[in-house]
Amino acid sequence: MTKLAILKQLIKEEIEDFKNSQLLTFESDPLEYILQKYPSLDATMTDLMTPYYRDYISGVFVTAPKPTTFRVVLHNGQEFYLIYGPKSYTAKISGKKYDLLNLSEEQFAITSIAQLLELGLPPGSTGPNNPEENQADLQNKDAEEAPAEEAPEETKPEEVKEGLKKKSKFYIKEASLSPAELEKPFTSKSEFKDQYDDRGERFLDKIKNQESFELNDGTQIVLDPKATAEAIKDLQSKNYKTLGKGKVFIDTEGNAYGLSAFKKTPEFGSGAGQGGGAENTEIQESAQSVVNTIAYKILGKTISAGDLTPENLTAAYAISDVTAGLDSIIEYVASKKQWTTTFVNTANLLLRTFPSKSLQQHRGSSFVKSIYSAFNAAKKKADSSLNSDKWNPADIWMVDESILGIEFPTTFEELNGMLVELYNDRKLIGVSLKQLSGAGEIKIYNLDKDATKSYQYKGYDSRPTNNNTVLLYDDGSITFRTFNFAGNFAGEIKGKKAAGGKIGQGPINDVLRSNDLPLLPNAKEVQEGFKSNNQRLIDDFYQSYSTIVENINTEAFNALVQSKDLNWLVSKYLSTKLAFTINSLEPDKQNEVISDMLSYASSSTKSSSVFVKVS
Repeated sequence: MTKLAILKQLIKEEIEDFKNSQLLTFESDPLEYILQKYPSLDATMTDLMTPYYRDYISGVFVTAPKPTTFRVVLHNGQEFYLIYGPKSYTAKISGKKYDLLNLSEEQFAITSIAQLLELGLPPGSTGPNNPEENQADLQNKDAEEAPAEEAPEETKPEEVKEGLKKKSKFYIKEASLSPAELEKPFTSKSEFKDQYDDRGERFLDKIKNQESFELNDGTQIVLDPKATAEAIKDLQSKNYKTLGKGKVFIDTEGNAYGLSAFKKTPEFGSGAGQGGGAENTEIQESAQSVVNTIAYKILGKTISAGDLTPENLTAAYAISDVTAGLDSIIEYVASKKQWTTTFVNTANLLLRTFPSKSLQQHRGSSFVKSIYSAFNAAKKKADSSLNSDKWNPADIWMVDESILGIEFPTTFEELNGMLVELYNDRKLIGVSLKQLSGAGEIKIYNLDKDATKSYQYKGYDSRPTNNNTVLLYDDGSITFRTFNFAGNFAGEIKGKKAAGGKIGQGPINDVLRSNDLPLLPNAKEVQEGFKSNNQRLIDDFYQSYSTIVENINTEAFNALVQSKDLNWLVSKYLSTKLAFTINSLEPDKQNEVISDMLSYASSSTKSSSVFVKVS
């Protein structure tokens, strides 16, 4: 499909939507009329029951004018209530209320609704004795008298799959992605928790790395970064809501898809455990280690694509220490041709740079685990929140056979010092991997701490019209704000040396702690403080706001606080407090703090260790 054809289709859909919205009346479609009249209700229902919530409800009714209260009737006759509030809805389910501003309570509400859906009769079913009509049956009674006419094949939603027998006319939609899903952070159990601030960042990374996506119908596709450039811009700016409109994602064959066509796989939080993304990463990194072994030990020379045979892979696998299985690696190397250049060029770069034939290839081995066990002990002793990938982002390790029995020290100073010595002796080399488009190059990080780049603090920019505060430095800027509603506070770096990097609140506090500065309070604590109108918090906010943003009197400030939502308050409070702290320092100290933050983004903190990056 050409770009012109895609544009024409989008325009046609928008015109049709506009026409429908103009003709919609309460008499013609009560449910859609109410949802159109109350957009926040539609957004809340999407958060609670996915964008396909209409398939699970039979009606929505306004039951009270103030506060506006909605009764949501499920297809099985069960019901719950949504009560409007200026900042968020409150859900009342089975007699219990849930504040949907609170992420944990929202999750409980989602679970409670799922439990309601399990009660009563599904649409079209009958009891064991006399059949009883449920609410959904009543609405479709006339349709029951004749077999339901199936929609033409092309009009069926891609994400709908038959759940039960056709005679029940009950369909289950496959869980799919939505803008609300992209905004969510990864849970503590996810392998991506320390890598991305939210699921949208993971989605963007998969596009850039040409990784495959699974659609709701089970199809695997790879998106074309060039053809999907506009959607990439929205992902980069976290303008996720616009991604829910139209078919904005184009695959390598020119087919266009909307966000709802993408399946919510385990890597995007479906709750089914570790899934495709983690498995692919494991196989990719294990495969690279095995290919390295072909160059280092099987052939003993630089290699070409023709050397990646099942025979060579099998021989190399036997003397590599990796976590993925041999069959998975052979299949991956054979089927993922887009990775062939990366596998070959990476192995050749490493062999030319570190030609020792006694180097073994490790990925997730017991030896590698001993390295990170020492890191965790050092982290605990230092009372640090430093993530392992910011300490050392190596994906694979090259290990000299002579050090396999070594014990690693458990303080950052001693551990990092030992890694430098072993690197200089070419005995232990941590390697960070990236997909290559050409020959690639190798860069060394954290070998000489004295050579770490230093930056100069240049001030701040914070305006009353937005919820962020920008710290300026000689190479760019860091924008501090909340990246998930009223939570997940972090700084996004834009500059020549660290464009696209991020620093979360834990590492921000590590930098503040190491420089003997007051720490930022937890975002959830700030939420609770604003909800309860904590005067100490508001006074503290006034001090930083009136200094950093605008000089206003307390009466005007209190009116401002009352007019803003919780997300703005939390984001603006934390960002201005940080700016206030840094701006009050002497210039040399300001430069040190800003340099420490930027070093974190490039895995070059005072506590980071030596590694090489192939890119």
